[in-house]
Amino acid sequence: MNKKEQTANKMVDTGVIILLVLLTLLLLSELFLSLQWRMQHDSPIYYYSAFLMNEHGAVPYKDIFETSIAGTFILNAAICKIFGYGDFAFRLVDIISLVILLTMTWLFMKSLGKIIAFSSILLFGLMYLGFGPSMSLQRDYIGIIPIAAAIFFGTRNTRFKKRKIIALIIGGLFALSVSIKPHLALAFPVIIFYMSLEKKSEKNTKKIFSWSRLIKLSFFGMLGFVFVLSIPFIWLWKKGGLPYFWEIFHDYLPLHIQLSGNHVLMSGTKRFFYLLYRYRQFCGMESLALAACFGLFFGWDRFKKAPQQIRFIILLAALLVLYSIYPVLSGQFWNYHWMPFVYFACLCTSLLLLPVTSSSSPLYKKVVPFIFFLLFGLTTIHTSIDFRHQISGQGPLPPKKGRVDKIANFLKENLRKGDTVQPLDWTGGALHGMLLAKAVIATPYILDYYFYHHISNPYIQKLRKRMMKALEDKKPTFFIHLIDEPRPRGENTTTEFPELNKFIDEYYSIAYEGDGFKIYKRQKLIPVK
Repeated sequence: MNKKEQTANKMVDTGVIILLVLLTLLLLSELFLSLQWRMQHDSPIYYYSAFLMNEHGAVPYKDIFETSIAGTFILNAAICKIFGYGDFAFRLVDIISLVILLTMTWLFMKSLGKIIAFSSILLFGLMYLGFGPSMSLQRDYIGIIPIAAAIFFGTRNTRFKKRKIIALIIGGLFALSVSIKPHLALAFPVIIFYMSLEKKSEKNTKKIFSWSRLIKLSFFGMLGFVFVLSIPFIWLWKKGGLPYFWEIFHDYLPLHIQLSGNHVLMSGTKRFFYLLYRYRQFCGMESLALAACFGLFFGWDRFKKAPQQIRFIILLAALLVLYSIYPVLSGQFWNYHWMPFVYFACLCTSLLLLPVTSSSSPLYKKVVPFIFFLLFGLTTIHTSIDFRHQISGQGPLPPKKGRVDKIANFLKENLRKGDTVQPLDWTGGALHGMLLAKAVIATPYILDYYFYHHISNPYIQKLRKRMMKALEDKKPTFFIHLIDEPRPRGENTTTEFPELNKFIDEYYSIAYEGDGFKIYKRQKLIPVK
């Protein structure tokens, strides 16, 4: 290598270091300023459910009609019990969770080099924070943490006897993910298969693959999986909520999953082409997907003579493909449904720096992947609108453009002991305002969209009757009606609930009207039927 090439090599190395330093400063800045962010989107729903559980003894499914799996309720109830329900506590939990995930990532990615591990955690940290507070502690993100721990344990080089114990642990870790989002289990068999492979060497003459090893590890993995997954259901059974869970799972969930991410009821061929179309969009992150593919290519080229590293790169490729399919399984394509894919795409993208970290790589093999890293990897990174507001001297945006605080302030000023509130909302901010005001809900129906789809179905008709019976029994003091919230669309849907409208018109009048919402207060006594 002549002096010119040596100089050019040093320039590329210096460029990588400068880039990583700048990305580190950006990540630290976002982390610090994120302490001022407010809770947004789905999180208030689960925190309000935790409030009902912790402060009022509510039981999921029995007293809270929701489709989420039991682990979600237990996790949020535990977090709120320890840290409280405030925004700052929420931000602390979010940052702690991110630090845990990035630490686990560092531990298993450093086998490919410290620069690769460091760039992995920088890329994902920036991607995660770039989506802003609406992404914070989403279930699809939280479920990645036990998966990352499973990868760490599963990729360690240990004797087969120890691997049985590790398989048990991995099964338990995937059960934790499944108890938050069931289809996060996609990688479970892949990790177990990876563990069953032997490292080939002169001292180790065992076959690389053995059905016997795979079956034994699968058994121990399933043992750990079933044991941990049974815990939330045993808890639910003791609380008396298991029959209600089964009813929702059996009667309502098959209807719920027919709703698209845009709240349109779809089935058959129409749904198939919708899923295909949305999958091809990759949530606008095609460049990240391309960067991940290039990273795998350069990773393969760098370690083609190192079987252990190649095996790990193949594992990353398999996880990337599996979790790219993850949103299709639920038919939901919001940005948080893509988070498991984003995570593994960031890990694979970091492999673009592998040739740069090798002193023996020719200049062109350093420059080309580094350019790809800049063009395809970094162009996907963006900062959140809240962060941009903060660095321009403004505060972070209030939830729902201030609507949440208006609802909360009205309730704080007007609620009396024993008063109850019924939201007619989806994610428009009513429950968040109720959480801030510590208002108690009148019925188990924390959301209302399930009354407006599959309206000819006997179960939905039964839900409507139950809602009216609960309102007549509980007699809520206030209704919070979000006017501009989306409603399910398509065949067999409606925007009307005549019995509910008649009930409100007869016994309630408008007490407060804000931007996109109305609060009704009970004016007449409701006769007991």
